[in-house]
Amino acid sequence: MSSLASTLTGVAVGGALTFAAVAQPRVILDQFAFKDMHMLRVFMTATAGSAVLTAVLQRLKLFQPFVRPPTSLNLFSRYDGNIIGGALVGTGMAVTGACPGTVIPQLITGVPSAWPAFIGAMAGGMLWVLVGEQLQRPALKPQPPVRNTFQEHLGVTYPSMALIYTIGCLGIVAASSFLDQVPSNPWLGVRGGIALALAQGFSMLSTKNAICSSGTFEESAQWLLWAFQRAIGRIDGSAALPKPPPCSNAGSLFGIGEFIGASLVARSLGLQFVSSSTSPISDDLQFGKLFLGGMALGFGARLAGGCTSGHGISGMSAMSVASLITVAMMFGTGIAITAVS
Repeated sequence: MSSLASTLTGVAVGGALTFAAVAQPRVILDQFAFKDMHMLRVFMTATAGSAVLTAVLQRLKLFQPFVRPPTSLNLFSRYDGNIIGGALVGTGMAVTGACPGTVIPQLITGVPSAWPAFIGAMAGGMLWVLVGEQLQRPALKPQPPVRNTFQEHLGVTYPSMALIYTIGCLGIVAASSFLDQVPSNPWLGVRGGIALALAQGFSMLSTKNAICSSGTFEESAQWLLWAFQRAIGRIDGSAALPKPPPCSNAGSLFGIGEFIGASLVARSLGLQFVSSSTSPISDDLQFGKLFLGGMALGFGARLAGGCTSGHGISGMSAMSVASLITVAMMFGTGIAITAVS
């Protein structure tokens, strides 16, 4: 049942991302350039919907949110993993016009830059599998207890915090229509965000977890590494073949489901996606640049402990401080790179 739930959650998320029209590179790049607020509307509607669903399902005792804790390398801050990882993801987004969750829908919809970005993201996941543990350094001195959520800092309940957060998100959605520099229909972003929120609700009820796309790359890399080592062992005649990786197959099945969901929605829409920006992405982007950008996406998301869906939609709706810091670094870095490029 858990395997089926993971696959169906991937179907729901892949379909929702494709329907929301955030998988097109120009949508992400125009958002960083403050030309088109479509992505912001999708993002804010989705995370507000997730907060409402979390509060309701928690009240009904059907779901208990996982609050993403800080990820730290113990270099300069308790949140330095979130800061560095978020900056890497933002760099990758600005270079590729993708985020870990939208790479697969981009493949399905025939975006030219998707393949090098996808291969790079897989390589980033592999790099994390190989060196991730070595990057974790012990703290030099005892750390005080951390308050992971905004409600802990403010001394309020989660439902109260979720209400404040939802009102704030919807206010940003309403104000965003005045910032568009290109003709845009705000309702398209809102309905795309609702679709993602519904996919989130399905994940909460079926898997008891909130969505996070970047785990697909790490888990797939673990299985690929195991298959490679096993093949080498058979060639060498080794008696002790490597054991399967100590991870579930939920992330890999989620990725397969994303392929299926994006394909179904792409076919039903006839590839006529309603994007609020019609300016095409350049076809002469170098493979190496896109590969490195994808690698930054895959590695950075694992270093930060999540991506735009794991931290942005799921983590922020759970009121995680680490998620806010990570998302701020993602978008701040992406905006900065876009401004100077």
